[in-house]
Amino acid sequence: MKKFFLVALGMVLILTSCEKEVIIEGPPGPQGPQGEAGNANVRSGTYQVAEWEYDEPHYMADIDVSFITNDIFASGVILVYVKRTDDSFTQLPLTFYWSSDYSTTLEVISMIGKVKLQWTDSDLIQPVQPGSYTFKIVAMESSELLVQRGVNPNDYESVSQAFDLE
Repeated sequence: MKKFFLVALGMVLILTSCEKEVIIEGPPGPQGPQGEAGNANVRSGTYQVAEWEYDEPHYMADIDVSFITNDIFASGVILVYVKRTDDSFTQLPLTFYWSSDYSTTLEVISMIGKVKLQWTDSDLIQPVQPGSYTFKIVAMESSELLVQRGVNPNDYESVSQAFDLE
């Protein structure tokens, strides 16, 4: 009986010693400054690649892309475009046809924090150094963003306009 009394007394002390926190809400603060235009779910960047490393039978180049996170890699979408003319970008992979029997394919391998470019000639013999190219990389948290907005991922201008990219 003594044990029961001590346990009951302990419970009463615990329950009666609890203090409720009272929060009094004040008036709202002033409006903050306008943030940058854009879309929090979409990130993009422009990269110049001039240095390629030969790794038979390809030339390879790495681009560090900090905004390709685990989440984007697992369930998002990563789009890579190469600048073809002064005012046009084309989505990779892309094949350049130099003649009817000779071509070069430019492919992309995406990974967390990086994009790897692969330049391969159709004859699989060491091609001429690719030279300098400009790439745009777009990463979205959810591939559904393209579907919801009816955006053609093959057209960089369409993606850029839909998501207010640079």
